Order: sequence, then structure tokens, then C-alpha cells
Amino acid sequence: RWYRKAADRGDAGAQNNLAGLYVSGQGVQQDYAMAARLYRKAARRGYTLAEYNLGVLYAAGRGVPRDYARAARWYLAAAEHGHVAAQTNLAAFYANGEGVAQDYGRAVEWCRKAAAQGNAAAMNNLGLLFQGGYGVPRLKVVAYALFSLSSALDSARSNPAASNRRQLQASMSPREIMAAQMLTLRIAIKGNKLLTALDHYVKKHEIKEKCS
Repeated sequence: RWYRKAADRGDAGAQNNLAGLYVSGQGVQQDYAMAARLYRKAARRGYTLAEYNLGVLYAAGRGVPRDYARAARWYLAAAEHGHVAAQTNLAAFYANGEGVAQDYGRAVEWCRKAAAQGNAAAMNNLGLLFQGGYGVPRLKVVAYALFSLSSALDSARSNPAASNRRQLQASMSPREIMAAQMLTLRIAIKGNKLLTALDHYVKKHEIKEKCS
């Protein structure tokens, strides 16, 4: 009841929270269309969580027609406000060309931002980009390290990072595996920034390639 009164007064936080109740059906009858309306009101006020949640509804087609382009726009709004899940989802959209023109450079950009915030899914996805050489140099060592860090952060079965690492390892030499394990350790050391360590390794690799 409090959420409803505050939402009616234009409180964006209350609108977002009330929308969440309509999504879950907690205390009210489940109604995705109503949730979408409430999220939209809050999102238009620049409320970050609502921007992200509205993007999720558009991506899933719940309460609104499925529209990846609109989902991408709302993910972008939330991502620019630092929302890590929005950054991760937006990166996937750019990688797959969903709702936006395929752009591996932008996929890498948003994956990096989310990975720097400690998002396991973003680390796994950034690893896939390095494994395939999409928007970044093709570096198995970096991909292995990212898969390792992702699986350490999130060991749930739903996270494919451990499986991705095992598959990748089968194609790596013992020397590459050792280098990957050392890179993982350097990143894991307290105070060693993820992106700083990755960029340092990539730069060393590029210099080595030029000199060879």
C-alpha cells in the first residue's frame, strides 16, 4: 500500500518497487503490463534500476511486445549509470547484433566495464571474445584467465566459464597454460586491477609480435 501511494505521488523508487511486485505477483496479481507501465514512469525519471528492468521486459517480451532495439536503448541508459547487469547484457547485444548493429568493439567496451566491477558473466563473455579474437587480439592465455576468474566468482552450473576453460585448455600448450595460470594469479593478487593486468599482458604480447 505504501509503495502504491508513493508511486502515485511520482516517487520513482516506489514505482520501480511496485513494478517488481507486479512481476513477481507478490501481494498483487501478477501483471507484466502494469509492471512495464510503472517501470517506464520511473525510467523516464532516470531511475537506473527501472531502466534496466524495463530493458529486461522488452528483451523477454513480457508485458510489452518483444523489442530488442528498445531493450538495448534502456540497457544503454542503465549501463551509462553504471548498472553492471545492464552493461553485461548490452555487451551481449553488441556481440550478437541484437537490437543494435553488431559491433565487437562496443561489446568489448561494455564487457570491460562490467568485468571491472567484478561481474562473473562479463568476465566469461570477455574471455569468449579473446578466445575468438572478436574486437580484441586472439589470446588463449587471456581467455583462460578470464574463464578462471569468472568460475571462481560464480561456481554455479549456470555459469559456463569452467566448461569453457576446460575446452580451451585442451587446445593449449603446457607453456600457454602456465602463462595463463600466472596471469590469473597476478589478477587475483589484492590490489591488482583486472583491466590493468589484462592490458599489460596484451601490450607485451603486441610488442613481442612486432619484434618477432
